[in-house]
Amino acid sequence: MRALFFVDVPHRFTGAQRSLLASVSHLHNYGIEPVALFPSAGVCCSAFRNAGIRTEILQAPPRLLVFQKGLLRLRGSELIDVIANDMVPYVSSLQLFARNERIDVFHYNAPRGIILAGLASRALGLPSVLHHRAFANFSRKYFAIAELLADRIIVVSRALESDVDPPFLGRTRVVYNGVPLVLAEGGDAQASPPE
Repeated sequence: MRALFFVDVPHRFTGAQRSLLASVSHLHNYGIEPVALFPSAGVCCSAFRNAGIRTEILQAPPRLLVFQKGLLRLRGSELIDVIANDMVPYVSSLQLFARNERIDVFHYNAPRGIILAGLASRALGLPSVLHHRAFANFSRKYFAIAELLADRIIVVSRALESDVDPPFLGRTRVVYNGVPLVLAEGGDAQASPPE
């Protein structure tokens, strides 16, 4: 199975991105071939590549590379223009990439990612997974769009299930972030200290 991991935040390598890399690094053991795809180059992209994960860049238009909720502030004709002239062509490019790479499943590391690119997996009829790692700090309408695009929603704690709207709880699973264990003196397993 070949899984595409769309990481919409290429410019930082913090908790969500580190957690994803830790998980993706072990997928070969389960017969899954991961392909990390980024909308531009950046420190996160480099971290995945340096870890030996196949890493590709499908350059997004500059207006899709706006962060700090900049895209959420778009309204009216400006929003329509970005969707028609930036998002739709980018999704088409992503579909072509996925077809050429024989991708079987899409993973989106955040609600922003599935909203930007989730129509690609929908158009191809491929399953899509939304990974939700933190309490939503954006509108319910925005998160509802992400939920609609996801075939499966992964939350990293029972508490985060409260973010998921009731109609989508049936497709939601709790998968805790893994913690590497080391054997302590005396033979007891302990969580390893953060690096």
